[in-house]
Amino acid sequence: MNTTLFTPRLLFVLLCLAALAPLPVLAQPQPGSVSAPVEFRGLPFGISLEGARNLVGSLEPVAPLAPGNKDRFKDVYYRPDEDMTFGSAAILSVGYVFRDDHLRQVIITLSGEPNVFLAKERLIQRFGPGRQVGVRYGWTWADFSVVLASDPEGGLSSLIYTQEK
Repeated sequence: MNTTLFTPRLLFVLLCLAALAPLPVLAQPQPGSVSAPVEFRGLPFGISLEGARNLVGSLEPVAPLAPGNKDRFKDVYYRPDEDMTFGSAAILSVGYVFRDDHLRQVIITLSGEPNVFLAKERLIQRFGPGRQVGVRYGWTWADFSVVLASDPEGGLSSLIYTQEK
């Protein structure tokens, strides 16, 4: 991954949009119809940082690239060899958030309406129709949420997978 993609503005938007989850008002898939994600790109949600590194190799901290208060990014990592697509959508970055040393959130940053459309189409194929609430579109389960959120002013959008435990 090109580390210059983690600009101060992008990091700020990434973490601000992460605050949108959990969102219990979003669509809940019909019981038994679709299960919540248990992993993202080979990393199971809930895995320890050490276990994740053993599975995928390099996970680099975002904090050294962050502006200002680096403590805000102390639990955020990226994979230097990340595939910069989500289905047919081009993505800007993927952040892996480890809370209490366990993977609890994945934040994907996208730019441009065509990429948001393609990501949303892929999510609908996987989870069925979601629910639109303002600039957010997503799904919730008892202990998991998937939210696609737009920042109309910044032109960026985030796809946020959150384990609610």
